Amino acid sequence: MPGSGSDALASNDRITFELDPCAAAPLSDTERAEIEDLAAQPEATIDTSDLPPLGEAFLTNAVRDPVRG
Repeated sequence: MPGSGSDALASNDRITFELDPCAAAPLSDTERAEIEDLAAQPEATIDTSDLPPLGEAFLTNAVRDPVRG
């Protein structure tokens, strides 16, 4: 059974992953098509009801895309 041997992670072990957005893998044709389909949708059709509102503290600390400037 996978994960049950001595090599299995303990519940308090932490795995971290750091993504470099400048070195991300290129999108596949399928991923690109999905993004294009989403971008073509009117904003009114996108359900954002599960997102909390952004408060003043968030907006005060907001910065433009720090990677692309």
